[in-house]
Amino acid sequence: MTVPSLADNGSLGSLLFGRKKITLYNCLEDGAISALQSYTDEDKEESFYTVSWACGVNGNPYVAAGGVKGIIRVIDVNNERIHKSLVGHGDSVNEIRTQPLKPQLVITASKDESVRLWNIETGICILIFAGAGGHRYEVLSVDFHPSDIYRFASCGMDTTIKIWSMKEFWTYVEKSFTWTDDPSKFPTKFVQFPVFTASVHTNYVDCNRWFGDFILSKSVDKEIVLWEPQLKENSPGEGTSDVMLRYPIPMCDIWFIKFSYDLHFNSVAIGNQEGKIYVWDLKTCPPVLITKLSHNQSKSVIRQTAMSVDGSTILACCEDGTIWRWDMINK
Repeated sequence: MTVPSLADNGSLGSLLFGRKKITLYNCLEDGAISALQSYTDEDKEESFYTVSWACGVNGNPYVAAGGVKGIIRVIDVNNERIHKSLVGHGDSVNEIRTQPLKPQLVITASKDESVRLWNIETGICILIFAGAGGHRYEVLSVDFHPSDIYRFASCGMDTTIKIWSMKEFWTYVEKSFTWTDDPSKFPTKFVQFPVFTASVHTNYVDCNRWFGDFILSKSVDKEIVLWEPQLKENSPGEGTSDVMLRYPIPMCDIWFIKFSYDLHFNSVAIGNQEGKIYVWDLKTCPPVLITKLSHNQSKSVIRQTAMSVDGSTILACCEDGTIWRWDMINK
């Protein structure tokens, strides 16, 4: 599998991975893609599923990657070496996301039914979200709230989407930056109950992303759903889920197909089983399909897309190992 991620600094850099190899590319202005560096894991049985940009406290760029072995490799891009190996998950890591307001923090979704919060600078597992109120099957996707540093959402094979809060446990986060003892001795805290659980879908939920205080989520129902979680202030865990809009995607009824949007939430892009990409306008009601991208040589399943900061470039990575780049042309 090959899945891209976009740099947050305005330039279009992509992280591509397949099996035990991660490659860093630069998307050039002339439409070409230039290889910058690559990393091959020492474990022959590793197969990376997910990758994310991150950042050290001194601004050093890191790449965090995880997969079938359940170990998160944090690679220092400057010296092309492993900075940390984060060990703790009992099974595969399905997704890694970086906290946009504090990029030393990453969160991981795992087949072991848990979500973990890590400090990649110190290598500490800070919080584990699992237990009585947690997921009951593989966790497939996680996403930090764009402006509320304490909140994130997770979803998985148990068909639910859960909203979690770290506010009550933020002292553990702060302690992780000043901890000088062995990381394995850190008093990792278990969080068993989310602040809200939604049942918007009836099948696997393999991608969820915040859209302001709303959530975009996708199951295997050939559509992305925009909905509003309405929590009851005095009743933790309770509330309603009001579906507002639906974005149809033909031929998209298999799991592990993930969507992306631009930095300003103007549009969302998702691939399908036929190698086509559907781009929907997120600013219109009812939804408007901006464009359908297709090519006679693109026939394989598109597992993930990534959009540049302004949405003018879309990368698509296919199950057959091909990478497609689409650029907007101003007429």
